[in-house]
Amino acid sequence: MKIIESKFEGLKKVKSFKFNYQNRPVDEDHIRDLRTDLFKDGDWVQIQAVIVNILTMNILDGQHRWSLYLQLVEAGLINPLENPLYVEYVEMNPDEEHKFITDLQNARRWETETFCESYVSGNNPNYVALKNWIDNGHILCSRVNKAGNISSRAYRLANIILTGDRNEQHLKNGQFIFSKEDAKYGDIIHKEMLDIIKALKLDNTVGRSGLEGLASAWRVMRNTGYPIKEWVKELSKEKYKGGPKSNKTWGLEIWKDFLAPANCELMLKKMGEASA
Repeated sequence: MKIIESKFEGLKKVKSFKFNYQNRPVDEDHIRDLRTDLFKDGDWVQIQAVIVNILTMNILDGQHRWSLYLQLVEAGLINPLENPLYVEYVEMNPDEEHKFITDLQNARRWETETFCESYVSGNNPNYVALKNWIDNGHILCSRVNKAGNISSRAYRLANIILTGDRNEQHLKNGQFIFSKEDAKYGDIIHKEMLDIIKALKLDNTVGRSGLEGLASAWRVMRNTGYPIKEWVKELSKEKYKGGPKSNKTWGLEIWKDFLAPANCELMLKKMGEASA
């Protein structure tokens, strides 16, 4: 990357900037938060430059600042002649833009889901397949808004269900691999998790960390060999009602400790049947 120049730009030039489609979607809540910092007493107060690739005119950093600026200009709240936008132009191979964006945001602690959506936007086939798997009826891995549309996806949970991998850095680094074999097994795990949640009389508001813990623990417990029907029958007993505890953010070890007595009961039952 080569830095070309930093300058204050007028409205005509600012309007020519473009979104990089691989960047995270613009968040209106974030724009509202920025307004408190950047628009004070009727003035545009900007210290950090909007970074633009001069070869593509794509915004590499500052798309929320840019969006807020245009909104305030359009609303007549700031005069672009008196308050130009501070821009830093760089020269970069267009193929390197996505890596620059993700590296920059990794330093700013993008959430795992944001990285995954970025890879989806960049048409990474493994992440597109992961998104499609989530959207195809795997309701534990998504949230739906009042309009009935998916508002967010739990990519980290989906990865645990599919592969058992709890290392979210793999997801952030673009190392996730989607396979048909994992998808088939993930379908089974997801259905069985729904059965367990129903057996425990938990509603589907269990926190995502709790679901991640259940997914990890269940992938271990189901390998003890007892059919899901036997597990559900045991977990439907009153003593298991409500899950480990009420905060619904249970991790792997808590879930394993919770499921262990049920596993023990199933083992004793099996031993009794064998001796009968």
